[in-house]
Amino acid sequence: MKRGIIYCATEGRVDTSSRLSFIRECEISARRVKELHSDLNITLFTTSEDYDTHTCFDKVIKIDKNFIGVFPSENSYLLKNIAFISSPYEHTIFLDSDTYIINDGEQVLYELFTETEDYDFCATIEPAMIRHTFNTGVVSFKKQYDFLFEWFKLSGTETKTDQASLKKILLPNSLINDYKLKIKTLNQKWNWRDRKINGRVSDTKNINKKGLHKHQIKILHNRWRLQKMGILK
Repeated sequence: MKRGIIYCATEGRVDTSSRLSFIRECEISARRVKELHSDLNITLFTTSEDYDTHTCFDKVIKIDKNFIGVFPSENSYLLKNIAFISSPYEHTIFLDSDTYIINDGEQVLYELFTETEDYDFCATIEPAMIRHTFNTGVVSFKKQYDFLFEWFKLSGTETKTDQASLKKILLPNSLINDYKLKIKTLNQKWNWRDRKINGRVSDTKNINKKGLHKHQIKILHNRWRLQKMGILK
């Protein structure tokens, strides 16, 4: 398939004080995607048995958790790297479980697909972090297997998070030049983390399900804020 959305979810709850599982978070986020984009296919990658095949996922791919455990880093983020390599789509948008489309426009993800059509990898910069540190909560990417597999290897053997390994690959004079990747830094509206940006604090009091926000955000990526809004519950 040409275009599609992927999620990934490990077993267990999002934190010790919550009843909410990662699977349940993915379902809430994915239902919103289907509500606005009924023709987009959604694939879930998971190590858990706790999913309902009759939900909004068009396909569920079960990953053996023992496979992830063979890597010395014991990296819980490794499932994300596996999902990126194994995406069934030519052009994929990955969404973290704690993301939610705030904007009510019916073309939100179509707009993102169009904006990133000519690029191999697109993501926002992590707020308050140094340059070239991408946040991987919302990512648009193409099938560049050499790059994706190198990212996977680093995540499994040398770093503790997928973002740390990605940063290492994207450093100047790294292997990125060999891959000839076309990379685009996305506007923060595509992955709004509810933090200071350009010295200003976001006015989150004005956020609601209709996307009424002075920054006109598209996708909110903040578990605490989504819980306060009554979306994640």
